[in-house]
Amino acid sequence: MHSYGIGGKIFPVPLKGRAWITVDNFQIVRMEAGMVKPMPEIRLLSEHQAVEYGPVPFPKKAVTLWQPKDVEIYFDFRSTDTIATIASITSCCSPSTPMKSATNQPAQ
Repeated sequence: MHSYGIGGKIFPVPLKGRAWITVDNFQIVRMEAGMVKPMPEIRLLSEHQAVEYGPVPFPKKAVTLWQPKDVEIYFDFRSTDTIATIASITSCCSPSTPMKSATNQPAQ
């Protein structure tokens, strides 16, 4: 669950989703979540999140942790200038990896 803060008010976004978990060591390898219903009070019509996880070694501590490796977030805010925004972060554990994003503008 997460929320949006708009105009000094907090709007929690109820999500529903699923997780893919390995059988051998119970690691989460993928999670997906989507909005339960549209939120017209903030013009949010849809939202979907997908996160893929993978092992990331930390050599100084001699440990490997499972961290997000790829994150995609799609949302549809209806406003006068934007229909949808799509953001994708690839290999987000790497500090040098840039965030990719695209904004779809309404048809004229």
